[in-house]
Formats: sequence, C-alpha cells, structure tokens
Amino acid sequence: MAMNLNHLKIFINVADAGSVTEAAKALFITQPAVSKAIKSLEEELDEELFYRDKRNGISLTDTGEKVLYFARQMMRMEEQIYQTVYLSKNMLGGTLKIASLPSGSSFYLIDAYTKFHEEYPKVNVEIKEGTALEVEKMVLNHEAEFGISFPSSFMESEVLMQDEIAAITKEKLDTEYIDLTKTKKTFYACQSAMESMQPYLDKHFMITQRNAFKIVSSGTVRKIAEEGIGIGLQAKSLLSQNAPYYIYSVKPVIHTDLALIANDFDALTPAAKFFIKMIKNI
Repeated sequence: MAMNLNHLKIFINVADAGSVTEAAKALFITQPAVSKAIKSLEEELDEELFYRDKRNGISLTDTGEKVLYFARQMMRMEEQIYQTVYLSKNMLGGTLKIASLPSGSSFYLIDAYTKFHEEYPKVNVEIKEGTALEVEKMVLNHEAEFGISFPSSFMESEVLMQDEIAAITKEKLDTEYIDLTKTKKTFYACQSAMESMQPYLDKHFMITQRNAFKIVSSGTVRKIAEEGIGIGLQAKSLLSQNAPYYIYSVKPVIHTDLALIANDFDALTPAAKFFIKMIKNI
C-alpha cells in the first residue's frame, strides 16, 4: 500500500486543530481540499478516523488516535531522511520541534536557539512550552523530538541541572527550613512545582490537604510572597537572593531537576543532535 504522505500531513493538522477550517488556514489550502484528503485517507484505510458532529465538530476515533501516533512517526522519519541528505551536502535544513518547561526555555533554549540559528539558519525551530505532563506527552507522541522537563521514568533522560523546591516568604522566620509535613499554612505553587511535589503530596498526609496548596503562575508565586499574602513554593534556581523575600529550604527535600528527555536519543534527527550539543555547552 503506497500511502500518500501529504494526506497524512493534512490528517495531523486536522487532528491538532480539531477543525477542518483551522487546518485549512494553517496549511494555506482550501477547506474542500482538506476534506478531500481526509476522505481519501479514510477510503484508503477503509476506516473512519474522525467522528463528525454538526454541533461539536470533529474528534478522533479510537483508530484515529492510533493512526495519528504512527503518522507523526512517519513524518519524523521523513524529516530524518531529508536532514541526513542535507548533512551529506554540508548543509542542514528542515524543521526541529522542541517541547519544554518555561524554566527550561529560560535557562537553555533561548541561548541555544540564538547560537543554533546563527550556525544553521535554514532549520526552522519550533518551541512549545507546557507543564511537565504536557511536555512528556508531546515527546511521547512524537509531537516534539525531545523535551526539557523533569527526568522521566519511562523515557530516556539526561539531567542538565540539579534543583529543588524552596519556600519564599516576606517575613523572616525563626527557622532554617519549613517542614511541609507539619505546618498548616497555605502555600502557593505553579503547576510545574506541584507536579514535582506530587510524589510527596501522595506520601505525606499533612500535605495532601488540597486546600493547603493553591496553583498560580510562576510569577504570581513570587508576587504573593513579596506582598506577604502567603508562602510561595518554587524551584530554587528561579529565585533571586536580592529579591524582597526570604528563601528557606523545605522538608522533605523535593528534587525538581531539569533534564533532556527523548524516546531515543540515538534516533534523533541531525538537527536535534546538534541543538542538544549546543544546550550542553551552555
């Protein structure tokens, strides 16, 4: 069966957009062309890939979800082929998709992207930020070649930075650390911090009380501490020693290391490998 790769590309765009109209806009083609491509793919596979509903729009069928996973792999293999050929001609082009926590972007991707773009201007680099769970999902589903997130238990990981959660308050406390298993105060943390804390939230009864932890943005965590509204919990690397708040260690120690994650580092495209090399040299 000779599958039309262009039809697969259109299928991926429709699945991502959840709309034929939005996919057509993103691809700069007409809606009938998108609909025809999807219909042709479904006829070729003899299987419906989308549920159609006039009120709720379209959504993937169970089979469509599985096809999407493999379609992304096929697109990545196509990218691998083109980049390999470019590299044989002492060139590097194509597209590189990276997923990252916001902190990963701040610490590594901005500087690495600047250097990478100067050396390989023909590579289109796309960076998508998300929570740790979202980054893992993007890498696992081949929506991104690699990610910067917490070390993964089911994907390959290479630690870039060792870090841990710290507490910040406006008022100076008569203690060297804050024990999360004993205090009954209200804490504020961003989504990523909460994800790194989850194993400890599950383990220790005193900090499983959900009303004791409120999720806000990373910047709001620091603002809350500065205003004396509550105690902020954030990765220590993101905190400034000269800011208007006091920094305390927390017990138990909660690691929130930053790591490169990928399904298989050896199988990455040349562009991804060169980009990772630049990240490691920062």
